[in-house]
Amino acid sequence: MELLLGMTATHWLIVGLLLLTLELIGSGGYLLWIGGAAIATSVLARLSSVSVENQWFVFGCLSLLFTFFWYLYQRGRDKRGLERTGLNQRGRGLIGALGTTLTSVSAQTGRVKIGDSSWSARCVDQQEVEAGEQVEVIEVDGTVLVVRPKD
Repeated sequence: MELLLGMTATHWLIVGLLLLTLELIGSGGYLLWIGGAAIATSVLARLSSVSVENQWFVFGCLSLLFTFFWYLYQRGRDKRGLERTGLNQRGRGLIGALGTTLTSVSAQTGRVKIGDSSWSARCVDQQEVEAGEQVEVIEVDGTVLVVRPKD
């Protein structure tokens, strides 16, 4: 208990660096912000004559604030990242790809071969493409490719 009530700027710096070192081992980012709060508290303790009790209060508040702001930042990045990723959305990677029709493709139904896969397809703008012709994928609607005849 005496150690906790006798924290100096040097102690806060050591705690901060120790937490940052533990973060390198792999805590998933959480110790980074607590370590940053400890280092910020060290700077505050070095530059002013704040009591030890207030240093602990500042450390707690900064830990919560740093962690909360990182959470908000990361949550926004995660949401934007999910919209841009092609993970588990194989069809999105096919936009612009060329394929060959296996059956005639109308505005309602048909089959297209792209690479080694066969996909359900429909033609854009009420066009119809006969079997064996080249088509280009212009859109993906669920698991159905929207295609147009290759010019």
